[in-house]
Amino acid sequence: MEAQPDDAPLDDLLSDSSDEDYEPVPQMPPPRPHDREASGSISAPPPAPQIDPTLLAILDWMQHEQSRQAEEQQRQAVALAVAQAQINLCQD
Repeated sequence: MEAQPDDAPLDDLLSDSSDEDYEPVPQMPPPRPHDREASGSISAPPPAPQIDPTLLAILDWMQHEQSRQAEEQQRQAVALAVAQAQINLCQD
């Protein structure tokens, strides 16, 4: 059975408010110039961010480790090339 136009939901019948009573929630006004001035000077540069010494030590260690691994890979590549050349000499 289809709803008839005069069949209003129960909540609408029990409500004492109507669409005419609806008012949108007011928006916050934009900040005024004096609000910005109170928080500090605009012309002053922001302070430099402080870098955690522990983070610097970790980054330094990671860079050192990457360099060490790259050198190790290079040594392994040379050793592999030498071994391959020796195998080729023995097969000839």
